[in-house]
Amino acid sequence: MKIRIFYCLLFCCLHSFAFSQTNKDYILTLQQDTLFGRIQVELGREPISFKYKKMNLDYHPSTIQSFGIFREKQYHRFKSMKSPSGKASFFVEIMVEGKNNLYKFDDKYVFDNKKLRYLYFMESEAHGFFPISSSTYQRILGRVFKDYPNLLSMLEQSTFAQVPQIIKQYNEGTQL
Repeated sequence: MKIRIFYCLLFCCLHSFAFSQTNKDYILTLQQDTLFGRIQVELGREPISFKYKKMNLDYHPSTIQSFGIFREKQYHRFKSMKSPSGKASFFVEIMVEGKNNLYKFDDKYVFDNKKLRYLYFMESEAHGFFPISSSTYQRILGRVFKDYPNLLSMLEQSTFAQVPQIIKQYNEGTQL
């Protein structure tokens, strides 16, 4: 009888142990290790402060592959990228993944004004890696979408903030 009670308790507690890492912030190290803890940072600001097993560690873009922040019941995922020259590293937020990837770079810490500014970077095999700004997104994406009239008309009526949704639709339409 005691052994049955033990097994019953073990199976009841096993569920909580199996899912103990959900809804936690994480980092993915250069060695492919995933560490779960708490990230204290404004989204995208460098360096990030990571609390892990009672230690506070700071990570710069060149020292980790990616990280995720769980806020308001969803993950915001970031990855480290290098500038085309390879001299600088920075964090970008992953907005869309697929055949065409879209990343968001928050540059409000680069420029001295208080207005929130950001850029998108699109990465694809067909078109390479290029920036998209609020003043150029219709022109640049218009060239990319030239064979997709539905997306072109959607692009004409869109705002800069709607670029991730349009790229998602573009990915769905270009699946092989």
